[in-house]
Amino acid sequence: MILRFAEKDDLKLLKEIDPNISEEEIVKNKYSYVLEEDKEILGVVVAFSKDMLKKLRKDQLGQHVAKKYLGDFFYFDRVVMSKKGKGMEKVLLMSFFDDVGEEIIMATVQHKPEKEHDKLILLEFFDFKLQEEFKQDEHTFGVYERYV
Repeated sequence: MILRFAEKDDLKLLKEIDPNISEEEIVKNKYSYVLEEDKEILGVVVAFSKDMLKKLRKDQLGQHVAKKYLGDFFYFDRVVMSKKGKGMEKVLLMSFFDDVGEEIIMATVQHKPEKEHDKLILLEFFDFKLQEEFKQDEHTFGVYERYV
């Protein structure tokens, strides 16, 4: 397996895995990684530096996290796999955490109206701690933090 930075040429395949992924998240962002095996993309992790979070996430939640939390940090946006159930999400995230080094990593998870259980399980596995809940429209999100 190979972990590498996502490139513009990956965009078509990445959109098959995650239709919501944007070209900006790949081309303008150096913290999007793909995990591949035998030239097949197994998954992608999308994360941002604090500065890129301000530029790419214009929604209320992204801007709240960027403004409220001081200092530099990485924002773990999402991990999406082409195949579920093989534990590759953890491999991909461990590689990402190793790459960013001794940094603070922030993440958000929807709590209400429907909880994002899969992402919450990953955050708990990697010892993220709930910092606050944030309401945006009819949704409630948990803002989590982890020191690598």
